[in-house]
Amino acid sequence: MASELRVDKIVPTTGVPTSGGGGIIQMVYATHDGSAHYTTTSGSWAVLTSSGSPSPFELNITPKFNTSLILVQYTGNGQQVNTQNTMSALSVFRTVSGGSAVNLGHDTCGLANIGDYSSSGSVYATGSMAFQVVDAPNTTNSVNYKLYGKTQNGNGTAYPIHSQVRATLVAMEVSA
Repeated sequence: MASELRVDKIVPTTGVPTSGGGGIIQMVYATHDGSAHYTTTSGSWAVLTSSGSPSPFELNITPKFNTSLILVQYTGNGQQVNTQNTMSALSVFRTVSGGSAVNLGHDTCGLANIGDYSSSGSVYATGSMAFQVVDAPNTTNSVNYKLYGKTQNGNGTAYPIHSQVRATLVAMEVSA
């Protein structure tokens, strides 16, 4: 005989620790097999594309509690090619239903970046573009998380999502 136990929240008998929450409530993710680059030539934050198709890295999560935190994680590779003194930057933007997009990273550098700062400008710099960020959307409405990329100063093409490596974006609701 199988049993099932469902609860809204489990709180230890000593109470929830002041430094953190009780656990993961839900998780959503998007993954890509590494079959394509996702690029931009924009010097401003832009949706990444591959042959005109938008990147698959967009998640929607509806928090069960307005006090919940959302842990957003990304892992993948990026590349900056043949462009002197620039970088490929990657960040995640949050939009709550009906609101405007908010960059959860640094305005210039995002949450991960890779650059080619050689004097010749002919070096291909390739490496990890991984990050974690904790967000407090303070809502029980649907929240959208989407990857954006840019080049520094709009120089060359940024490859914040490089092919040949599996990449994954994860959002987890964590009880506070």
